[in-house]
Amino acid sequence: MKLLSFLEKPHPFIFNRSSVLLPGIITFLIIGLLAPLGFQEVDLIHRLGFALLFGFIASMAVFFVVMLLKSVYPNYSDRWTVGKEILLILVVVGVICLLIFFILFYFQLTQLPPAQLFKLVLINTMMLSVFPVVILVLFEQYSHQKKQWKEAKEMNHLLGHEQIKSNDILQLFGENGKIELQLTPEELICLKSDGNYIEVIYGLDKLEKKLVRNRLKTLAEQLPDSLFFQCHKSYVVNKMSIVSVEGNARNFELKLRGVSGSIPVSRAKSEELIRFLKG
Repeated sequence: MKLLSFLEKPHPFIFNRSSVLLPGIITFLIIGLLAPLGFQEVDLIHRLGFALLFGFIASMAVFFVVMLLKSVYPNYSDRWTVGKEILLILVVVGVICLLIFFILFYFQLTQLPPAQLFKLVLINTMMLSVFPVVILVLFEQYSHQKKQWKEAKEMNHLLGHEQIKSNDILQLFGENGKIELQLTPEELICLKSDGNYIEVIYGLDKLEKKLVRNRLKTLAEQLPDSLFFQCHKSYVVNKMSIVSVEGNARNFELKLRGVSGSIPVSRAKSEELIRFLKG
């Protein structure tokens, strides 16, 4: 159960230059220095040449697997977890195994039969990959979590109470153009998309909810953007209602006055949230 819980923990999806270069560098060092798969019998110059080739293959495998993931699952990073990160890395390792096997077999760099060669490549690659994979995942988990905590703490310092005139009234219209609610800015806490309706959460001492038939984008356009922020495809929040900002390894979450649970902030909205709170 503890293992399952760990695998389901949110994890940042980090794909940058280092994500491509690091596997290639590690592969180069492993083949060049440790010389697995019979490379100890190859002279140093040729071994380094093969190490450079396989390092390039490892980097390209990462690049193309992630590009394929992006094209097949455009929203892949929304619910990324430790388990998915490890699975992705294992897929990349599997692709690298196949490519290394193909090169060794095609260029007849070994006299081993195909089945035995593939087994040897698979076992060696997997064994050599386990430790770097675990270290990489744990390091990403820790460093990103630390960064999120720091940024959340900074945003909490930005929270304050906006001074709004009491005679300011917000009007929320339904899809038919009829006024569904008239509220002061202090009363409106957040909007939540619920199918073809929007759940409006409002109130001061006691919270109330009302379903309004409309699109979230349409209702959001009726609100002052200095006070209201669409933090997620399903949520628009009132700056005055934000009690605190919390960060986990995947994204930020908002605690709102009187609302149980947390409101998610899309990864793409993180920088925009900081600017919104500063404004």
